[in-house]
Order: sequence, then structure tokens, then C-alpha cells
Amino acid sequence: MKITKKHFELFEKACNDYLKLFKINDYKIWIEKKSIRNADTQAAISLSGNVTFTINTDIDFGNRNIEDEIDELAKHEVIHCLIGRLSGLARVRWCSESEFNDEEEHLVRKLTKLL
Repeated sequence: MKITKKHFELFEKACNDYLKLFKINDYKIWIEKKSIRNADTQAAISLSGNVTFTINTDIDFGNRNIEDEIDELAKHEVIHCLIGRLSGLARVRWCSESEFNDEEEHLVRKLTKLL
């Protein structure tokens, strides 16, 4: 099934709602739809502060509730955004212990306010 304009708008709204809920406002965000391999959605996160959320144009929802599924997909990708910097720092060789610790504390403070 091809993603319709309505499906994309639901995904875009859900992403923005979760970004607001999780108080993620320190990234430049793009949301797009295009064909991607081996995934329904993806989040591409850079350490420089850019995020692109992509929903696959060829998702097969089968018998699943499309609106609920799109909401879950958006939440999943935004959670990647929530932990993105920490994850990114863990992968680079030049990251200092203090940078990693600072980002860990940043994430803990966000989660403390949410829970």
C-alpha cells in the first residue's frame, strides 16, 4: 500500500507532537516520505543538530490499524532522536569522557522532567 497524503500528514503531526512532548527543540527537523529499504521509518540524526524523519512510501500495513501504527512509528523515531546525540557520541573516536557524561546528564534531565 502506498502512503497517502493523509498518512504522511498523520506521521508528520505525530512526530511533531512527540517532539513537543519529549521537549526536543534543539534540532533542525525535516520530515519526508520516500522509498527506503528494510524499514517502515527511519531517523537520520547528525551530531551537528539535524534530524530527518522518513516514512517509507511502500509500507504494508496488512490488517493493522493504520493510524495507531503510524503513531507508534513516529514515537519510535522520535525516541531515536531523544537518544541520538548520546548514541552518536558513543560511536565517534574523538568523543571525550566529559562530552559523553554531559550528554548523558542532558538526557537524564529530560527524562526526569517527563516521568
